[in-house]
Amino acid sequence: MNRVDASTRRRAAAALMVIALVALTSVPSPGPWTAAAVAACAVTIGLGPNPVRRIAVAWILGSFVLIAVMVGWGSVWTELPRDILHASLRMGVPWLAGFAWQLRTRVRNQAVEELAATRQRRTAAAERDRAKERLELAESLHDDLGHSLSLVALDLGRLELDSTLTPSAQESVGTARKQLARAVERLGDSVESLRVGAAPGLPRQDTVDALIQRARESGVDVEVTSTIDVPNLPEAAHTPLFRVLQEALTNASKHAPGLPITVQLTEDGAYSSVRVSNPVELTAVFGRGTGLESTADLLRRSGGDLRVDLSEGEFELRARIPHRPSPMDPMDMPPEEDIAGLTRAQRRGRLLLVGAALVAVSLLAAVESVNWLETRRAVLSEDDFRKIGVGDSRDDTAGYLPDHELPGEAGGTGECHVYAVTADRFADSSGSRYRVCYGGDAVSEVSQISE
Repeated sequence: MNRVDASTRRRAAAALMVIALVALTSVPSPGPWTAAAVAACAVTIGLGPNPVRRIAVAWILGSFVLIAVMVGWGSVWTELPRDILHASLRMGVPWLAGFAWQLRTRVRNQAVEELAATRQRRTAAAERDRAKERLELAESLHDDLGHSLSLVALDLGRLELDSTLTPSAQESVGTARKQLARAVERLGDSVESLRVGAAPGLPRQDTVDALIQRARESGVDVEVTSTIDVPNLPEAAHTPLFRVLQEALTNASKHAPGLPITVQLTEDGAYSSVRVSNPVELTAVFGRGTGLESTADLLRRSGGDLRVDLSEGEFELRARIPHRPSPMDPMDMPPEEDIAGLTRAQRRGRLLLVGAALVAVSLLAAVESVNWLETRRAVLSEDDFRKIGVGDSRDDTAGYLPDHELPGEAGGTGECHVYAVTADRFADSSGSRYRVCYGGDAVSEVSQISE
């Protein structure tokens, strides 16, 4: 119902705008305020929907109104083309400006939409290529590592049965064998998820609590302080949180074995924050940080961040994980070819504006030329004007008057005719007129009207 009402209101507003434009354009002698109102209505129509149809309706209605006014006032029919031309100019030039601006905006929006679609296709193709490469790499790793780890698991199984080991050592070996078996199983699951096209990542049943528990069972001293309801986190936040903790615990266990690890989990509105710290030996040797780098990249793609700091014998990792990922806008960093596409769209938009301006100038020049020709044909020289006096007969004055007179209302009393003082637009007397009126066959008024 609201959509119907809104559509009806828009159509009613558009109809009122057309009617207002027709009424204002039909004013016989428009002043500056009337001209400004006409321009505002015409620009609004040019910027709105269906601008060509609405301006055509306004022009047709305006022409009929001018004809009706001319019939009602008994004006000379020869002035109709001139009046329609001036009315068309008053409404057409501002409408053209609005319409050109709308076309410019439309061209730019289309270019942006095409750019977005192109990038989506490009991103999809790149993702397919990367997925294929990842699958090939994962299958290769699975074949290689799976075989090697299976052999290690067999060796640990035989060692677990060694009767010379103490019970605690046998338990430790059994725990290591089980963890290794789970790792091999997880490796197979990851490769299978890549093969069938599922989202690569960690199964949901592998929880943060289970991760901490396994680390403790392996002898890692982990102290956890949490204010987050981890089980109820959204899937989009749980997986990055698991990845961050897994990488942090693995990194700490590798580079600072036997040293305590402190984990703090807090929640800040739409983000979860993770802080993992552990002391490190001064002689510790660090690797390339591939795991941390990939984890940081995962967070950046979802709108989070990860920072690490090593100072005064302590390693600290801080991460912010959004509950609702906000991927980076592909429009933020346009490649050079995309910039070129937008530049071409902007250039087309500018050409539309320039073309509209040239059309408007051409129309104004055409109207000005017509006015100049009319004025030039209706020039009454000052010497001839001074020869005409009140009381002179019509026949006596006919030889002094030009064959044409200026169009429009002459004013005065009786039968009056108006002539131009000069056709020079830059002269001081430009716009001034001579008026000659007759009462019967004799001249009743001779005057100069200055502007």
